[in-house]
Amino acid sequence: MTFTVRGFEVDAVGEHVVVNLTVTNVGDEPATFLGSYQTLKADGAVYHVDDEATSALGGGVAELVPGGKADVALAFTVPAGTVPAVVELHADSVSSGVELALS
Repeated sequence: MTFTVRGFEVDAVGEHVVVNLTVTNVGDEPATFLGSYQTLKADGAVYHVDDEATSALGGGVAELVPGGKADVALAFTVPAGTVPAVVELHADSVSSGVELALS
C-alpha cells in the first residue's frame, strides 16, 4: 500500500487531530486498511486512533481492490495545544510502517 497525507486539522479546543489520507493498494491482491493500526506522534508522545471519533468521520476501514484508492480520515485525541509532528502508517498489524511528517 502507499499513503498520501492530504492534510490535517486540530479542532477548536485542540482535543482532536484529524489526519486526512488517500490510501492506495499497490499490491496484486485485495487489501484492507484499518485505522486502528495507525498512530500519531507529537511532543515525544504516541497517540492511537480514537475509534469513536474516527467512526463519526465515516470510519477507519477501507476495502481496496488492487490499484484501488480510498480517502479516509483518522481522528486522534490529544491534549489541548498539541502540535502534531508525524503520522505512522501501517498496511497491517505486523508491517514496520512508514512515518510521514505533518508540516
